[in-house]
Amino acid sequence: MLMNADATGDLRRWSLNIETALGITLSATENGAFALRTKGHAMLSVEVAPHHHALILTGQIGTADDSISHRSLKALLALNMSPGLSGTSCIGMAPENNALLMPLIWIPPETAWNEVAFTAVLTAFAEHVDALSMSLINGEINSILDVSRNLPPEAHSPQFA
Repeated sequence: MLMNADATGDLRRWSLNIETALGITLSATENGAFALRTKGHAMLSVEVAPHHHALILTGQIGTADDSISHRSLKALLALNMSPGLSGTSCIGMAPENNALLMPLIWIPPETAWNEVAFTAVLTAFAEHVDALSMSLINGEINSILDVSRNLPPEAHSPQFA
């Protein structure tokens, strides 16, 4: 297993290559963390997991404010309880600013710890964040409530089946 310092160096190097490839400027911290906007304009951050050879990707899919209906908030909770619907992780809210956040912890085997794999994961995650963000804006996320009602009970929470 590589050291955390190696992960930080890798992340710095990969972020520089992303800047060059996309023609954008990323504001990276000294530990290599950086943030960018997705194609759909959602905020996405990437940081090294403390004491692990892993990266934490976090996408902001919206803000819990008056523009979000109770039905949409219920749909987000349903997503968290239906692993088959949520895809990559659970959605939560940052109490300091009500940001609706979706984290993903990427812990690849050492052989997959490379820029090509990272770029693929970052791209797929950004697309997922954009899709969820858009579904929250246009109300499509509410259809999850209808879909989840038709799933067998074990699909909602297999640990309680």
